[in-house]
Amino acid sequence: MSKKNEVNTIRILVMEPGKAPEVRFIPNTLECAQEVVGGFIQTVSCDSRYRSTFKNAEDAKSIVVVCNEEGKLQQLPMNRVLLYGNTILDVYQGTIFICGVAHGEFVSLTDEQVRGLEHVYHEPDQFVRTPHGVIWANDCR
Repeated sequence: MSKKNEVNTIRILVMEPGKAPEVRFIPNTLECAQEVVGGFIQTVSCDSRYRSTFKNAEDAKSIVVVCNEEGKLQQLPMNRVLLYGNTILDVYQGTIFICGVAHGEFVSLTDEQVRGLEHVYHEPDQFVRTPHGVIWANDCR
């Protein structure tokens, strides 16, 4: 196999609804990313929970969340919230993963990024359905 056709492996942090994060190594292909999230992928910039974790601002800027583009349409289970400060902007639905990004390509997370993200996301987000909508139970702790 020529170098041009080789597929490298990247280290990602996978978060399934209701579960603690898990480090996985996957081939760096669109098909494998889609397999992890269970459908078409969408990338989202990091939220304030990630950014506050890192001393080095570049560590926060160089990671993205990859989610199922149709998670809401498919009514996948709620997973983690997307925050801006203390404001909930959105809720990821279905399995998501976080990976590094450089020059528009997915890359492995660094050791420091994995440690920081595992610390922030060790406890899965919890949600409670009420007659008036959904409450983010983590906000009540």
